[in-house]
Amino acid sequence: MVDRFDEPPSDGGIPPGWYEYRFPEAKNPTKYTIIPFELSVDGESAPWPGDHVLRAEADCGSSLIGKKVAVDLHEYPVLAWRWKIDGIIPGADGRTRKGNDFPARVYVAVEPKEGFNPLRSLTRGVKESVAGVPVPKATINFVWSNKYALGETFISPSSDKNKVVVVESGEAHAGKWVEARVNVLKYYKQFFPGGPAQVDGIAVMSDSDNTGSHVVAYYDDIIFCHAGSDSQTSSE
Repeated sequence: MVDRFDEPPSDGGIPPGWYEYRFPEAKNPTKYTIIPFELSVDGESAPWPGDHVLRAEADCGSSLIGKKVAVDLHEYPVLAWRWKIDGIIPGADGRTRKGNDFPARVYVAVEPKEGFNPLRSLTRGVKESVAGVPVPKATINFVWSNKYALGETFISPSSDKNKVVVVESGEAHAGKWVEARVNVLKYYKQFFPGGPAQVDGIAVMSDSDNTGSHVVAYYDDIIFCHAGSDSQTSSE
């Protein structure tokens, strides 16, 4: 279990055990709060009464929250969670720097194979750590895209150490809670063949700074599981 977000912090800030990273180039940080599940369903019946969820709101802004988690992907290859967005971001394009915004993403920090040191990552990799947590060597981002097909993969324009996998796309499921399940080990082998398949952190981010837009997303019940199926989603 990574987090169920059922422990609202007394100060109203980020969840216990998580840290926040703010990007210097972003005007506003994303606001992360824990709220009762009932407040995320817009008056509809709540299938999980009494539950709490993580709410993320980005208003022309960007920041992420992360948590240290040590996971052997050979033992727990599957990552599962549920998420919801109020809507997609018109004009966003995750393949370009100008449009590199996603209403929701869950990503894992991984240890690539020994010697992994791409040129573009050299300067970005020496940034100071956040709350004592080192900047990850590489990440796999599982995103909700506004245009790309499910299962499509590409390299993030922010750095070639960041790989992107489209888990949900479009607005067909916007406004609904969606169950997500991905085989992280499968993508790890694709992106970093020969590596140790070790996860050392996880993060969530909703961002809208590049497109100057406003987004709201929700996350809940993030967990690593034993062997399961490949990428799939289902709406509630």
